[in-house]
Order: sequence, then structure tokens, then C-alpha cells
Amino acid sequence: MDTPDAVLRRPEVAAFLADHPRGVLGWLDADGSPRQVPVWVAADADRLLFNGPTGRDWPTRLLTEGRVSILVAEDDRAIECWGTAEVDTDTARARTLVLELTRRVYPDTSRPEMTQDLFRGDRLAVFSLVPAGSRTTGLGR
Repeated sequence: MDTPDAVLRRPEVAAFLADHPRGVLGWLDADGSPRQVPVWVAADADRLLFNGPTGRDWPTRLLTEGRVSILVAEDDRAIECWGTAEVDTDTARARTLVLELTRRVYPDTSRPEMTQDLFRGDRLAVFSLVPAGSRTTGLGR
């Protein structure tokens, strides 16, 4: 059985994540209510990366709660990971990730740099999910 981080390195899982950059991020709110938000996701060796503006409620909650999950699914194939969120507030790295993900989400756009203005006024951060567990459906094993 693969360790949670090893699942992300399996060729069929890495290919699925490369082709499907949209996911759903889940966490628990302060009152224990489950919350979810759509995010763009990229795999980075042994973790999943996603970005967000640190000035909003959900990124702030991730930093206090710490426990998160991400689901990337299409039809009968899916990868679900859960674990701990970590943050990197380097704005340049966050903008680079936004541009990379924009090119993957909108491959036909002639101006991927338009996302430079998406989070104007908010400080961008790169978040990573360090997996404690994972499960795949329809992706082998």
C-alpha cells in the first residue's frame, strides 16, 4: 500500500492531476461546520499546491484550523487527499503558481498574464496540503 505522499507520485495520478487542475478544498469552520471552496490545484512531488488571497476568511481559517482536504474528480476518476495546510506568503511564488494554473485551466487564452490582477489588494499565498491520507477512484490500484 502506498504512503499518502507516494500516491501523488504514481504516474497515473500525476497525469490525472496535470490534466485536471480544478479541485474542491474542504476544512472545518470555527463552529465545526464543514466548508468548501473551489480551488485550482497543482501537484508538487509529495504535496498538493493551491493559492489564495490571505486577506479572506477561508485562508485565515486554514492557518488556524490546519486540517484540510482536497478532492479532484471527473466522471468516475478521483483523487482525495487530506492532511495539514502549510502556507508560503511569497507573493512572487504565488503569482507564478497563479499563472501556471491559469495556463492549465484556460489553455486557449491568449493573455494568461491577466490573472496578475485577479487578487489586486490581497496578499497572495501558496498553500500546500501535506497529505496524511489519500484515496483514489478509477486511477489504478
